[in-house]
Amino acid sequence: MIRKYYMKRVFKAFNSWAPQYENEVVPKLIKRGYSYPELAELIVNTLELREGRRAIELGVGTGVLGKEVRNRSNASLIGVDISREMLNIAAQKNVYDYLINSSAEEIHLDGQCVDAIFSAFMFHSVYNQKQALYEIGRLLSKKGKAVIVDLFPSDHSPALQKLFRGYFHSIKYEYGAPANYKSIESVHKMLKRSGFSILAHGQLGEDKNYIHYYFSIERGD
Repeated sequence: MIRKYYMKRVFKAFNSWAPQYENEVVPKLIKRGYSYPELAELIVNTLELREGRRAIELGVGTGVLGKEVRNRSNASLIGVDISREMLNIAAQKNVYDYLINSSAEEIHLDGQCVDAIFSAFMFHSVYNQKQALYEIGRLLSKKGKAVIVDLFPSDHSPALQKLFRGYFHSIKYEYGAPANYKSIESVHKMLKRSGFSILAHGQLGEDKNYIHYYFSIERGD
């Protein structure tokens, strides 16, 4: 019941956000001191994306990042998003080989089907994050790599305080979508417990109440 309620609110929020999404998120990154083209460059270089390689983007939104990744790599891209309205806009960019309307927790693709996976600002919206990491591991080829970029609380406030702050952050900036924020330390541990090797990690842009942080990981075998 809790998951059903959570997912229903996520659907509603991101479908409502879709028409304004790009107009809001692009300037926010610039205010942080970096941009989607720079983020795409990091992803392409880290994942060694190029023509002939196949990648999945989890949480494509309107395709703002996928477009930059495709332009820099010419890799084959599969896009996944929970919001049909986001996908409708992403489809107009003509950068994805195909798009899948799905949560990150259960993606109907064969195992070991891609060389790389990336996501930006999606992980905190996932209800069952351990299951999403299982899916990433299942879909990656042997020694496949992934990059996860997300928002993280910037301090060490008590967990309950972070929970309430995350809720109000979501209401204000993500059209009321529920959020499942974790600390950097807890995601680091979750990744290792899920069988990934952590190749690199670090902050992106300037400090604010929530910092942007990335993990570069490799599937362990």
